[in-house]
Amino acid sequence: MAIDYDMSAPRRFFSAVADFVRGSTVYSGGIVAHTVTPDEAHDLTLISRRVYGNSHEYLAVMASAGLSHVDDKLTAGRIIYLPLPSALEAIKRSVGMETDDAMIEDGKPIWMV
Repeated sequence: MAIDYDMSAPRRFFSAVADFVRGSTVYSGGIVAHTVTPDEAHDLTLISRRVYGNSHEYLAVMASAGLSHVDDKLTAGRIIYLPLPSALEAIKRSVGMETDDAMIEDGKPIWMV
């Protein structure tokens, strides 16, 4: 995850994701419920892959689950609520954060041009 252009973007992103999840319900839209499987309890990238199709959204998983450190573990069977991919993209753009290195050029997200 390249963040050269703005070192505070990850903090803003983490807070924005956590706020979004706290303020939403599955019924109001924008979030999806995900039940943590045993293999995901120790690897947040697996949840990211299964929900978002890639492993680089682990920070969104952490924020959604209320974890403060990447080594924190989840309990298998726990239900966590995550922003839908479209909502996550909107959050990323609103705070100037990009998690996909392929979308970053010269230290900035390519969509910021």
